[in-house]
Amino acid sequence: MNYQKKSQEGAIGAVGILLVVVVVAVVGYAGWRVVSSDDDSTKANINTTQETDVAGSLPTNLEGFKTLEEITELAGSGVAGVDIIDFVLEEKDGEFIYKVIFSDGRKVRLNASSGEILSEETTDVSDDDKIPAGLTLTVTPAQAYAMASTYSDSAVVKIEFEVEDDKITYKVEFKDGSKVEIDASSGTVVKSNIKGGEEFESEDEHEDDGHEHEEDDDDDEEDDHDEDEDKHDDEDDDHEDDDEDSSDDS
Repeated sequence: MNYQKKSQEGAIGAVGILLVVVVVAVVGYAGWRVVSSDDDSTKANINTTQETDVAGSLPTNLEGFKTLEEITELAGSGVAGVDIIDFVLEEKDGEFIYKVIFSDGRKVRLNASSGEILSEETTDVSDDDKIPAGLTLTVTPAQAYAMASTYSDSAVVKIEFEVEDDKITYKVEFKDGSKVEIDASSGTVVKSNIKGGEEFESEDEHEDDGHEHEEDDDDDEEDDHDEDEDKHDDEDDDHEDDDEDSSDDS
């Protein structure tokens, strides 16, 4: 009897130990799944953040986008002397868009990849908006993109081409607000304003500023000269008034 009782107690003890082991294993597995789930959630959040950071930016290169020559042909220009004088390349609602203005006044929006024309209208264009004689567009948007990208690690969100102050330039804008301006004819960097870095402006720009200051000085001198003449005129008028008063008294 004692032997059977001890055997039963031993069996019960073994079952209890087994149950404890099973419970510990289940709890451990459940805890591991929770931790694993948290890790997966964290990774998902990181990936979402990374995707959000680059939202609205252009691809790392412009391969697959239509060139300006192709855009001109697709937009139905093909007329000698008609050039692209202004365009913006940017992402809009998940679609990469060219907004192009031609020298004949047409304003066209196209899908940058397929070349599909999305809208077309006309706008006023003056001679000052057109590419100056003697200047040619030798730098492509892709080349300007590559050059500007060496100045900042931030994503590019916009490339703009325009005619301004007898120059043709690309203005490349980054997500962090940095900007690089490139001469579209010579390929030189005209200006750069990089977040966390020094601002750069070419000597040509400084020379232009100096010329503007000289013109301002000339204008000031002319204004001073005019004021002196007005002052002399007033003095002459005073003398004439005095002479008239003297003759009246006599």
